[in-house]
Amino acid sequence: MRPSFFVSLLFLFLLISSSLLLIYLIKLKPTHILDSLVYPEDAPSSELLELNDRIWNQLNYKSKPKQSPVIIFKSSNIDREIPLGYRYFHESGCRVSNCFITVNESKFSTADVLYLSPEDFDMRPSPKSSQITVLRLLESPENTQKLKFLNGKINFTASYRWDADFVIPYGKVIKGPSKKQIYIPKKKKLGAWFVSNCVTINDRMGIVKELRKYVEIDIYGSCTNRAITQRQAESFLRNDYQFYFAFENSNCRDYVTEKFFQALRFGAIPIVFGASLEFYQKIAPKDSFVHISQFPSIKELARFLKLVASTQELLEKFHAWRTEYSFVDTRFYCRLCALMQNPHEKVYEDLSEWFSAEHDCVRSNFSTFWS
Repeated sequence: MRPSFFVSLLFLFLLISSSLLLIYLIKLKPTHILDSLVYPEDAPSSELLELNDRIWNQLNYKSKPKQSPVIIFKSSNIDREIPLGYRYFHESGCRVSNCFITVNESKFSTADVLYLSPEDFDMRPSPKSSQITVLRLLESPENTQKLKFLNGKINFTASYRWDADFVIPYGKVIKGPSKKQIYIPKKKKLGAWFVSNCVTINDRMGIVKELRKYVEIDIYGSCTNRAITQRQAESFLRNDYQFYFAFENSNCRDYVTEKFFQALRFGAIPIVFGASLEFYQKIAPKDSFVHISQFPSIKELARFLKLVASTQELLEKFHAWRTEYSFVDTRFYCRLCALMQNPHEKVYEDLSEWFSAEHDCVRSNFSTFWS
């Protein structure tokens, strides 16, 4: 036999062995690997990346502070409630606090880090090559302008997407600290929906209209003549409605907004439509929500909602998670400060490909969802 045959055989053996090892590690979900992930590219596979949003890893990231503070310029339209200067980092107990936040436009061209949304690039000069530009993406690709004009200009992304450099979810629920018991108030109404965007690509309005043929759903917001304030909405969820219809305006990868987390926080059971069932299962406690894909028809969904609303045992099951889980602040600016002390080199050469409605969203509507 020729030596080349043995070389080929050895190469094939090594390839198969490494593949089997990777599959084994993925199945084990090894803590030491998941805990070491800081940037998306740190994950040895896309499967491992999907197991960890890296938020705690970034909060615990050890970085040597620079000799001079890292100046972070953010658009005044972003996170208006965030304290400026050094204040946020001191008040939030950041592990690294050597950063200064400013919205002063005169600092745009000299800041170390620029934190901007796509629309913030209008009427501003292009970032310098010496500046780090972090792009904030909190809307779905279907409701975000085309990003081709930013190709080659963005170093890091901050988004709800789990493959972003900084994952900034609309909410986060984790296990602990435990509560001995919870109080489930007697609620007289079945479901509510607070909505301002009446026409959406995924036809969520069509689903709600069809569902209203079988169950009572009260609709509030600019799509009706029933205006509602934030305080009223919170009160309704706490005291009046068993379910809240947390229907997103787009069915896109990882896209779950405050609608879902507000329902959880204020005591209602969210009925969800948006991201995949599997993603909701990753970010929420078991038996804390209902995904419409779990039912073969809208009639079956309506029947289930009526059953839960009228059965105390089932209601308690959907609220049991509240004794073991709590909401937490993911402290994005702490993480940004820590990683910007010594950022690695990175540029999104094709941002429009990475954040794309064509690749990341499903164009479903009522007529096709239960076909």
